[in-house]
Amino acid sequence: MSKKSCELIKDLLPLYVDDVCSEESRKMVTEHLASCGNCRDELNKMKTELNITEKADKDIKAFRKIKRRLLVGKIIAALVGAFLIFQVCGALMINWVNTFVPVNYVKYDLGNHVTVEEDEDGKVWLVKTGAASAEGTVNYFVRPSGSDIRVKGPYLSKSDESMSPLAEGVKDADKVDLVMNIVEPKYQHFFDRYNMLIYRSNSVLTMQTERTLIADLNTPNEKGAYSKLNAVYYYDIDNDEEHLLWEKK
Repeated sequence: MSKKSCELIKDLLPLYVDDVCSEESRKMVTEHLASCGNCRDELNKMKTELNITEKADKDIKAFRKIKRRLLVGKIIAALVGAFLIFQVCGALMINWVNTFVPVNYVKYDLGNHVTVEEDEDGKVWLVKTGAASAEGTVNYFVRPSGSDIRVKGPYLSKSDESMSPLAEGVKDADKVDLVMNIVEPKYQHFFDRYNMLIYRSNSVLTMQTERTLIADLNTPNEKGAYSKLNAVYYYDIDNDEEHLLWEKK
């Protein structure tokens, strides 16, 4: 075979391998390959390279699929992780804002906003004015009069004074003292801190009053505690101090 013929065939081989040459060219290449070993070797080499290229393309496509799956998996894992973190943070936040804290007697000037009064009918009232009237839950604790019993931490929240926690010896005591404090959720405590400043600076707002019945001295409850009520104290838990609000005359 002439060198010129081989060069022509080699130019046609890529089209021949890809099966895009004309029928006449295909016939010519086939006849040439039958009698030319060099061109056959070139054809085999070309087919091998094509197979390698096709295999590489398949591997790349497979790798891309795996990569996409891994990416989707990472996104899902990130979303699940973010959701769990949100749930945990949400639960911690709810627990935090709903945690009750005692109101500091001195810091919030409760001496001018929280008092106890006895009316002509023998009823003892807790009177809260100004910002104090908007603050949280009032809790009570009953103990024998003159006792120095302390309750560390906020008292149990009770809506009915007849259910206030009683210290040991109350039933047998001749006189009893009622110790109280105000507790409120932390979120409310945060806002009340600033409300106090507003109420202190505005004499009109300080006229707001809230009255709560503490005890009826003429109508003892089922435990017989309040008919013997002698004094009412505010217990400032932060400073571990008691402040006398009312004493029976």
